[in-house]
Amino acid sequence: MSAYYMIRYSVYILLIIICAVLLLRVFKKKKKPFKICIAALFLIAIVTISQPIENMFITFDSPEALLDYYSQGEVVKVINGNESCCAVSLIGEDEEIHLIPKSTGGYKIPNLFTTSVYSNGFAKDKDNVTSLKVYNVNGTNDYYITGVGLSDSSNIILSDNFGSQPYVAINNCAGDPDTFEYSFYSYAQNFPNEPYCLMVNGKEMQINWQ
Repeated sequence: MSAYYMIRYSVYILLIIICAVLLLRVFKKKKKPFKICIAALFLIAIVTISQPIENMFITFDSPEALLDYYSQGEVVKVINGNESCCAVSLIGEDEEIHLIPKSTGGYKIPNLFTTSVYSNGFAKDKDNVTSLKVYNVNGTNDYYITGVGLSDSSNIILSDNFGSQPYVAINNCAGDPDTFEYSFYSYAQNFPNEPYCLMVNGKEMQINWQ
């Protein structure tokens, strides 16, 4: 378990104990100050969940250092944007992405409001099928495209019209040795201003955005 979650679980347990004690006193005395204390504790819990308090004191030198504190797994790729980055980590056989905002001097822990899903899409040609999701780092022009697809070839080369070189991970599809599953991660600045074109093995995919 990462230090980030150890700290939070400890805080939550402490808040639960304090709330339980205060509730007992409220039921006995029914005094308004205790109700105010309980409301304040719930507010602290909400703030702790939504906005990492560490960001007030700590700036991490690299995405790897941040994720060593914030998450688990091994960082296998960092895709840099202008005001953020996308770190891909591997936990066992599962891939996770972390969209991390940059700040003066380093990187900050993302919160519930750091990113939003900008669009979903579906791309296909006669050989490949790919589902797409586009994230925006809120308050910036940084967009990250992620995709999961199936192919009949293990030699998968992806490119797009933004000139980026997507990071691609390829795995055998369980139960079907002739089919391969691939996932990819790519960066595009000002995504809404230009139609996105994805090429798989040199063939342009037809994308339907939702």
